[in-house]
Amino acid sequence: MYIPILVTMGGANGNVKNVNNNLTMSRKTKLLQSDCKEVIERYQNGETAATIAKTYGVTPQSVIVLLRREGVGIRVRRSKLTRSEYDKQNRQILEMFGDGMPLYLIADKLGIAVSLLGNRLDSLGIQFRSKRRTSDEIETVKLQFKAMYSNGTPYNQIKEDLRASSATLSKWRKELGIVPRKPRRK
Repeated sequence: MYIPILVTMGGANGNVKNVNNNLTMSRKTKLLQSDCKEVIERYQNGETAATIAKTYGVTPQSVIVLLRREGVGIRVRRSKLTRSEYDKQNRQILEMFGDGMPLYLIADKLGIAVSLLGNRLDSLGIQFRSKRRTSDEIETVKLQFKAMYSNGTPYNQIKEDLRASSATLSKWRKELGIVPRKPRRK
């Protein structure tokens, strides 16, 4: 029975040697202090942490940790949108937000994360409206939900009309004792 025993070899290349003297590559776990100056220089010249990490056989996070430790400012990832696409998307966000659409629906329609949407609104100087409904409003909306659900209104339509998430609608359905619909056959 063959049981490989791995022994870490010295040197900057992170080689691993097994009992049969076959060399295989492994990832280094740390950047050496001697690599520090070159890593910083390459990063400041525009290379990404991922590209630098591949060169040294470490994770991109290891490069970021080193850069932060050395006081180097970390770049924010660039958007894949052109400036005109970015501006167009911001206009869409403002229009939908102005129409009272919830953030999760705006994010869903634009295919972006809700957190990114929040950051965009902040950068545009827009204050968030309160997400919370009063208890009276919630009871009214629950009754609207019950009527719409009983009339066979599609779930996504209810979600959009009542500006509520799937999780909230599911919770209300259980609270109101409404039996779930049978799934549609395709």
